[in-house]
Amino acid sequence: MKTPGTPLIAFHLVAAALAVLRRSAHGQDCPDGVPVTYVKYGNAAPRSVVQPILLYASTPGVAITAECYNRCRKSVDCVGFVIDYTSTSCYRVPNMGSSTDNIVDTPNVNFFRKACLRVPESCSRRAWPIEVSMDYEITGYQFSVLPNIGDKWRCAQLCIDQNNCKSANYYRKTKMCSLNSETRRSKPTAFNPSQNQVEYLENECATTLPVANQINSCWHEPVYDRTLQQVDLQVENINIEQCKERCETEQYFSCRGYTFKCPTDGFGGTLCLLHGDDTSTAGPLIPSLCSTYMERITCIDLSVSCSDDSMLVSLRSPGFKGRIFVLGRPEECGVNGRHTDITTITLPIVENHMQRNYCDVVVAKSANTNRKLATAVVVVQHHPIIQTVGDRVTKVSCAVGSSPKNSFLGSKPQNITLDATFGVAEPSIHNTIYNDGGYDPNGLVGSANQVAKMRILEVGRNIKQVSEVKLGDELELRIDVNQPYNATHLRAGHLVASSGDGLDSLLLLDWRGCPPEPSTFPVLRLSPPNSMVARFRAFRFPSSPVLRFSLMMMFCDQACKLSDCGNGQVSYGRRKRDVPPTKTNTKEVPLQLAIVVRSLEEQEEIIASQSQLSSSNNNNNERSSRRLEIPVIRNNEWCITWPTGLAIVIVLLTMQTMIVMGCWSFFRRSNQKSINDRVTLNSDFQPRHVTWADHQ
Repeated sequence: MKTPGTPLIAFHLVAAALAVLRRSAHGQDCPDGVPVTYVKYGNAAPRSVVQPILLYASTPGVAITAECYNRCRKSVDCVGFVIDYTSTSCYRVPNMGSSTDNIVDTPNVNFFRKACLRVPESCSRRAWPIEVSMDYEITGYQFSVLPNIGDKWRCAQLCIDQNNCKSANYYRKTKMCSLNSETRRSKPTAFNPSQNQVEYLENECATTLPVANQINSCWHEPVYDRTLQQVDLQVENINIEQCKERCETEQYFSCRGYTFKCPTDGFGGTLCLLHGDDTSTAGPLIPSLCSTYMERITCIDLSVSCSDDSMLVSLRSPGFKGRIFVLGRPEECGVNGRHTDITTITLPIVENHMQRNYCDVVVAKSANTNRKLATAVVVVQHHPIIQTVGDRVTKVSCAVGSSPKNSFLGSKPQNITLDATFGVAEPSIHNTIYNDGGYDPNGLVGSANQVAKMRILEVGRNIKQVSEVKLGDELELRIDVNQPYNATHLRAGHLVASSGDGLDSLLLLDWRGCPPEPSTFPVLRLSPPNSMVARFRAFRFPSSPVLRFSLMMMFCDQACKLSDCGNGQVSYGRRKRDVPPTKTNTKEVPLQLAIVVRSLEEQEEIIASQSQLSSSNNNNNERSSRRLEIPVIRNNEWCITWPTGLAIVIVLLTMQTMIVMGCWSFFRRSNQKSINDRVTLNSDFQPRHVTWADHQ
């Protein structure tokens, strides 16, 4: 068994190993002069009838990527290896079996495959120059489209050879290769699931430039007692600042986050864990005692300045067509982008308590001077209507009366992840069509026959129905049709997404079944044996985390005609002109369902609160063996047992006593220095109010 520090030594051997690979193919099936390297498939593994062979295993929490990498490189019958981060083990793959790799989604697993790619000298230390995502594509940022490209490795090589190519899409069916100027992380709203038989290829060599010239990135605010399960490298006995610097300067892979672990009983020193994945690719964080997790993300260029009575917030983003608004005030304090280079919003500063502070601008006074600091929380939403995974919520601050150049943010990019707290009940779902004995396309007699059911599924190894998801999760809207009914005789159209309060809505599919915005929601396609499906990424409206879907279904006597949506998209939606003018055929039946879309932070808060509640209940059970009934609300009435009523009376009396004591203490201290009546700011208006930029 290897010690925790051994994988670090192993990774330092990678550079020398890669140099050897670039001089000789070691018998691998590559053209003359083309070296053997690796590509990475995140959250995926090959489907194979051959039982995988254990390559290496270690203790939980240890980085094993380097050890697995070198062991596979030295093996003559290892075309790739799979790392299972849950069991901290890796497995050798002796063959692939098909030209398309036959890759399937597999959570908590990464697959590294040998490939023939020539990389520039600046990328020679990269352990894997390409990351592959199956059935995903980035749209809107293609600068070159190349036809008749034989395979995806040729497409990847073309991207590596282009200085301005950061990613590529390879379409297996048409053999077309599109070169892109952006990546899934720099433009997350443009990166979406696709049913076009496409593979997304991210060029890791594009991030090997000096740090000052890399894509502008910031740091997420720290997440405590959590870590990412996917660990690629570890460094021992360094402090947290050195850990951050090591992540920023890592040469063997793109370090997208780090975890700093303080000393524990099992390990005497500090531990720095470096991650080649992030929460957008690897999934949620897991509990880890005495840990601090930090993640990199693309910055936004936001500046702020304050006059005596207003705060001016400016976003520099060419062609911005989204919306900027104050968190929780999307209608009262918001402005739409006008496709210009700079979008600004002016927020009033209200210090008179008799006036309404409708934009929630908070003003704090210095304890030692007459200076004042204004703070607001602003949402930068890239879509004009809905919130997506690429949006930001930023806390901005400036000194009242300051000019733009003297503001605390100036023009330096600042941002923070999307995080808003909502408390909602689980929505009711009406998602099934029943045949009530009226229209029956198959001439069946009976009542309450289930014809079709609409569900939202979470995409993964075991696709399951969900009612609550995280912003940006990959989801599947599925309409299952029960036998003897046939999906080709049912047509779907006019799919509308709306907020839980009904104030906002967005058309996802028109009456033909075609999407106005394919990047938000794609066309419905037939899926064997008898379903219609569309994959998309979770989004929500600013006014509510509840997301409702309403869809109209129609029956055809025979197979319904397809709708040509353009750009090679064919939908199994309906077309009005194809409907015979009979009463039964014009009958349309609605399908509806609703889900709750939360941010990662909201989910963690719920888990923490549930854990605290469980712990509290356990403690109460230990203190008393007598079971007390809990008050329950039924039909808006309280049913309270006498022990519960007594407990409530005791709590109320205790609260009254505390209030009296608090008032007495307040008036007793009122004669002390007036500094207690004002807000004291750390270092006189130098707070860490924008967390990401503090780490640059």
